[in-house]
Amino acid sequence: MSYDTINKAAPVTEEQLIVPLDLLRNILQNFDYDNIKNIIFLDMESFYIFINQYTQVPVDTTIEEIMETIEPCIPVSLCIDHEILDIFLNASVSSNEEQFKKLERDFYKRARMDFLNTVKNATTEPQWNGIVSTCVLIRKAMFG
Repeated sequence: MSYDTINKAAPVTEEQLIVPLDLLRNILQNFDYDNIKNIIFLDMESFYIFINQYTQVPVDTTIEEIMETIEPCIPVSLCIDHEILDIFLNASVSSNEEQFKKLERDFYKRARMDFLNTVKNATTEPQWNGIVSTCVLIRKAMFG
């Protein structure tokens, strides 16, 4: 998803945000990660397919579909992760449109992975409530 796509995203209600967030949490926190200790995923799609195929949670949607729905509302940390900050800064000064589009794709891929890791590692209710609250605030800022 790109910045332009996010700006044109269909409005998401609070319920349309919270239900998929809870489902994502359930999938990621109940997945047996011992199966993938020695696996390196070449791209996000491979990761999504693998998780969807081997999840223990019965769902009728995919992680990719969940992310497409909630992506306009997920937080992005620029100050903690130097790699994502570098991508962001390089994109902001790029005059080459092709290079800018590649940097933008890299930025959003990395932001998605950071968010998935944050959800996976939010093991306490206060941590989880903080994620949900942040996403709700972003949703309100984006869609009113």
